[in-house]
Order: sequence, then structure tokens, then C-alpha cells
Amino acid sequence: MITVFTLFVYMGLGEDRKLVHKEMLFKSLVDCQWYASRIVKMYGSTGYRRAGQDIITAYCLPKEIQPGTARLY
Repeated sequence: MITVFTLFVYMGLGEDRKLVHKEMLFKSLVDCQWYASRIVKMYGSTGYRRAGQDIITAYCLPKEIQPGTARLY
């Protein structure tokens, strides 16, 4: 087993929050966090929001997988 990091991306707030992505696996936590940060900066907003604009949340969680069973970034 090897440890990888899964990028989770959520859209919305509270009960309306939906998981929109969880397929990207990274060898490095640093790389995963870089992508999570960029997604939030480009598409998310924690400050002022216009009506209809969604909040994007992204973070990385560790996961154990068998070597060679998934594409790693």
C-alpha cells in the first residue's frame, strides 16, 4: 500500500454543499495543496459574493491505495 492525497472539491454552502470532484490523486501533499489553493483562488470566494455565485471549497485528504491501480499526478 502507498499513501496518496485525494483532491476534494465542493460547491455551495451548508446543506446545499455538493461534492463535485474527488478523482485526482497526487503523490505529493504539496502538489495536491497547490491545486486546491489555485482552484479556490480562481473559482471560489469567501468574501463578497454576487447573487448566484457559488462558494468553492477544495482540500486534500490522505488515502491508501495499491501501487499501479490509479493514475497519480
